[in-house]
Amino acid sequence: MKLDLLDYQDLPTGTTRAGRCPSCGRRRFYVTRKTDGLAYICFRASCGTQGFVADYATVTSATNAVKPRKNYEWTGETVQIDFADQAYFVDRFQVDLSEDSSYWVKKTTDGRYVFPLWGTDDKLRGHVVRRATWGYTESCGDLAPLEDDYSDSFPKALTYIHPDEPRCGWYHAMNEHVVVMVEDCVSAMRIAQQGYTAVALLGTYMPPAVMGELLRWKATTYILALDPDVQDKAYKIQRDYGGAFPDGLRVVELQCDPKDYDNDLHLLQDLTII
Repeated sequence: MKLDLLDYQDLPTGTTRAGRCPSCGRRRFYVTRKTDGLAYICFRASCGTQGFVADYATVTSATNAVKPRKNYEWTGETVQIDFADQAYFVDRFQVDLSEDSSYWVKKTTDGRYVFPLWGTDDKLRGHVVRRATWGYTESCGDLAPLEDDYSDSFPKALTYIHPDEPRCGWYHAMNEHVVVMVEDCVSAMRIAQQGYTAVALLGTYMPPAVMGELLRWKATTYILALDPDVQDKAYKIQRDYGGAFPDGLRVVELQCDPKDYDNDLHLLQDLTII
């Protein structure tokens, strides 16, 4: 790791540069120059590489071990979302952020959205703090994303969750016999507002702790609905874990990201719920 970070030794103090993670090879790796060295972290959840290397004047003698990424509680300052935010989410995602249906979605003072992560007992277990970088697809929507003042080197989303809790968020609805697993919080909220319990996996994998929590819920139907660009990962999860579910794990092929559907009826049809 010390040798891999030599490419970042010219960073000015207080600045961050993105690059390719030397552990997993993905471009989710960020290095920040501190006054006494370089701090590094990979934001790919399944990697978790994180650590610190002392100033490069002593790099040959510095000792540093790659440590797994820790989970932290979100403690930043938040403000209530305004009418413009509510209107955008209704138009863009058909998600109502007003009153009780908002699930307490808020914003940071620097313009990011703070999505809550709920447990099976409806207790708060963490948050996802996300930049407004939503794009669109020709088949499922034509609204431009909200403006975002951050540079590309700033991570799109950060997850803060209690270390003793599974890394996912539950969004409960009237129908709790059907559980739909999706990648992100907005997709889960949209499905929940259609009356079906949804789980945001916060990615495209299913850790053992999340798997155990799903099985303890004892739903009659489990549906895995990942984005179309990772359909192969959905089928791999089905092959690896489908036999553990009482009636199997149903994998559906969607036209686009669940939150990007322009029609709720089409979304429910593609989810094979109706």
